[in-house]
Formats: sequence, C-alpha cells, structure tokens
Amino acid sequence: MKKILSITLLGLLGVMIYITGCVKKDFDIPPIGSLPVGKIYTVEDLRQMYSDSGSFMISYDASCFCVVTMDESSGNLYKSAYIEDNSGAANLHLDNSGGLRVGDSIRLYLKGVVLNEYNGLFQLDQVNNDSNIVIVANQCYMQPKPVTIKDLTTGNYQSQLIRLEDVQFIEQDLGFNWADEGQPGNRTLEDCDGNSVLVRTSDYANFAGLPLPQGNGSFTAIASEYGGTVQLIVRTLSEIKLDGDRCGGGGGGEPIPPVDEVREEFNDVTDYENIDLPGWTNVVVAGTRYWQGKSFDVNKYAQATGYNSGLDDMETWLITPPVINTAGDKILSFKSAIAYWSHQGGNVPLTVMASTDYDGTNFETATWTELTPNLPDENSGNYDWIESGDVSLSGFVGNVAVAFKYKGSDTESTSSQIDDVMITNEGGGGGEPIPPVPSIAEHFDNVEDYKNVEIEGW
Repeated sequence: MKKILSITLLGLLGVMIYITGCVKKDFDIPPIGSLPVGKIYTVEDLRQMYSDSGSFMISYDASCFCVVTMDESSGNLYKSAYIEDNSGAANLHLDNSGGLRVGDSIRLYLKGVVLNEYNGLFQLDQVNNDSNIVIVANQCYMQPKPVTIKDLTTGNYQSQLIRLEDVQFIEQDLGFNWADEGQPGNRTLEDCDGNSVLVRTSDYANFAGLPLPQGNGSFTAIASEYGGTVQLIVRTLSEIKLDGDRCGGGGGGEPIPPVDEVREEFNDVTDYENIDLPGWTNVVVAGTRYWQGKSFDVNKYAQATGYNSGLDDMETWLITPPVINTAGDKILSFKSAIAYWSHQGGNVPLTVMASTDYDGTNFETATWTELTPNLPDENSGNYDWIESGDVSLSGFVGNVAVAFKYKGSDTESTSSQIDDVMITNEGGGGGEPIPPVPSIAEHFDNVEDYKNVEIEGW
C-alpha cells in the first residue's frame, strides 16, 4: 500500500505545476487505494497511443492524473467533461451525467476506457463515473493558456482551456442570443485582424437565451473541435469580458475612401489566409470561413469553399472599395472558376452584387442589387476560367462597390475562385462578340518575352 500511495503522490506532483489552491476532497468514496494505479500515463501519452494504434480499449491497470477543466453544471455539456494535465487535454465521454466539478483533481483509472475520436475530437470513451474516477482534491483550478485565434487554427490546443484577448462577436451576430430556441447556436468570434473562430453553445446551457455581449475584450473557453473546425465552448459567462470598445473588423469601423478604379489581380494574397487587401472588405455572414488566398502554379486568386468545413451554413462576401462612378461609365470585368460542383436544386455558389450606398461601415443596411455576369455552372470544367464579359455599371451612378457573395455548406461545397477584378471605364472582360474568321495561321512572331499575349481577335 505504501508503494501505491507513493506512486500516486508522484503522479499528482506533475499535475500541480499549473494549478493553484487545492483543498482535500470533501468525500471519501471511493477511497484512493481501492483501485490499483498500474502504469501511469500523461494525456499526451494517451493521444500518442491512439495516434499509433487507432481506437482500442485499455485492458490492464493504468492511471492518468489530471484536473477537470469543464463540467456539466452550466448545461453546455451533457455526459461529458474536459480534463487537462501538463502535457495536454482531452474530452471525457461519461457513462452517466454528473459527479465532476471544475477544479477536481482526479486519478482516472484507465482499465476499460476506450481511446477514440468523435468527428476529429480525441476522447476517452466509456468512462464510468464510479469505477474509473477517483477524486483526490478539489479547487485545483487550471489557468487558461493565453492564445490568439491564429494559434487555435494550428490544432495544437485541442480540448485545452484557453483565453483570447481583444476579440468580439462579428457585427452580423449582434442582437442574437447565445443559442437559438430548440437548437444549438453557432456564433462567430473575431479579432481585430479579421481572424475568426466558431463559438458553439448548447440550447440547454443556462445562458442560451441571453443576448451576446456587444463589446470587445477577453474570452475564456475550452477549445473543442468538430469536423476539423475549432469550436469554443464557454464554461460560464463570468469568464466572458466583452465590454470594451469594438474594433473595426468585419465591415465596421471608418468609412472606406472611394477610389478611381479597381485593378486587383490578387498577387499579394497568401494561400489559406483570409484576404485582407487595402480598401476591400471580407465579411462572414454565416459560418466561420472567409474568402481566402489561393494559388496554382504561378497564378494567385481569391477562393471561397465549403469543402471540409463541417458547416451547416456558410456565407461570406468579398467587397471591393467604393469606386467613383459619377459619370456612370464604369465597367466591371473579372474571371471566375469553380471546382467540384456539388450545389443542388438550382442553388449556386457565387453571386455578384453592386451597391451605391455601401461605404465600408454599413454592410447590413446597404442596398445590394444582383448583377448578371457570365459565371461558371455545373457544366463547367474544374478550374476553367470564364470571362465575366463587360458588365456595365451605368445603373449605379455615384460611388459603386461590387461584392462577390459565396453561399455553401459542408455538403454544398463547390469551390469558387475569382481573379483579375477590374472596375474601370475601359472594359476588357470579353463583352463584344469576336467576328469569326475563315482560318488561323499564327506563328507568334510578334510577341515579347514575359509580356501578356495580345493579338487581334484572340
């Protein structure tokens, strides 16, 4: 017995580095010595075992010493808890509800526990509340790790208790409650650079019917995951301090000065990073995905896609700066392409809109009118670029902004690409038909090295 207790204390010592203020457990059932300790694992050890071997049940005596970082008391979890030690964190899938509280220092007896995952979230499954958990002490609170939204996208913080600073709910979510009546709520949290992350709230949470806070500040939560998408799960509203002044991301902030023209080839975008170009606005209306940079060979372009998003609904708008069009002579042209068409029932991934009253601050209240450029459809080849044609903006006198609206989901996941967006009074998008010729004999003798080919009729 002395040997078992000394191993237990050694394991506990490793857990205590990041926790404070533990007190002795306030009940003695089951006693610490009633379950064998066996081999001691860290959470990271268990993750590695699953990574190496896939789903399996531990069939021998083993233990993991950890601290409960989220329980079911708020109603935001059911038959579930999150645990953490110095090496990492994991989700516990419990046989029964209740019995654990945030700050409980526990010895998790692993015999009979299954290592697996649920939609990308690593789990310790089939955890029996009575026969697999020994509560050693209470009030051993873990401190949240300070991270950024970009940090979370690396996947290195799964199931950990984290804290974000200088964040806010996007403008489109303001006025909504944490969850919808009768169904969970998906809300989007952003930082001042336009990076975003999903906040998932159960409709059974005791704060589900309360309105979202409208300010900027700090946000403490568990960094969970579903289908490859990070989902923050709030423990208690007392850890949400969004009461400061908002920053201007997502279509808010200062008005955007109108420009004489737009000539955007997306040469400065970075693969899989949210597009952030001077004067342009990148807005999420539903889901968490923005228009992002993408490249193929040497060509760079903008892309929006629902592929592998895990989102039931996705909508994002990429909006040009307002362009001065007092003479009504501006013309829009661009190229667009699709990849792996999956939209059904007449739904389309890309719509192009124009507005004369959008100024960079009023996305929701601006008036948007749909345009009719040439766009790819379900019969288009993957990544085959299609010219829009010259789209007259004569009906949008004043300042005109053009928006590229992507609508999709994890199932309707067609990818849309746009490139070479021009708003000028020159045209050049292939507006007029080209007269047919009886024959072609072109030797390209008049082209110049590394200059775009420009031949009459071509």
